[in-house]
Amino acid sequence: MDKITGKWIGEYMYGNLYPKEWQGKVVTFELDLTFSEGKITGTCVDDDTKDHFSEPAIISGFIRDNYINFIKKYPYFNQINEDLNGIDFKQEQPSQEINYTGRFENGIFIGDWEIISTYKDSFGRTQKDLGNGSWSMHKL
Repeated sequence: MDKITGKWIGEYMYGNLYPKEWQGKVVTFELDLTFSEGKITGTCVDDDTKDHFSEPAIISGFIRDNYINFIKKYPYFNQINEDLNGIDFKQEQPSQEINYTGRFENGIFIGDWEIISTYKDSFGRTQKDLGNGSWSMHKL
């Protein structure tokens, strides 16, 4: 696990908690990670959001043995829009935390992710949506 620092490429896939139109959609990403004393920090850029954010998402977490856990936070809130044909970005709201867990096996990390989106609807009511999926990455 001493060669974690560096660039990684991978993909995440939307899971069964998303509308049918999004389930199974694959998005590629690139992480630039630093590993020190069991902790990982870094940045992430993915194909779904790279044209909307001027800064990358932030990564922070840990690796213990072959287990990895990290949180990804974008610069601000984003969510699939009501028409299901794209993503809405809301600069006035903080980013959700996306929780990634996984294992290192055969030269790749593979695992699952989940997200809880809390937001105000058009009537001012607080709403929560849960999302999930899978992911994998390998070092460049």
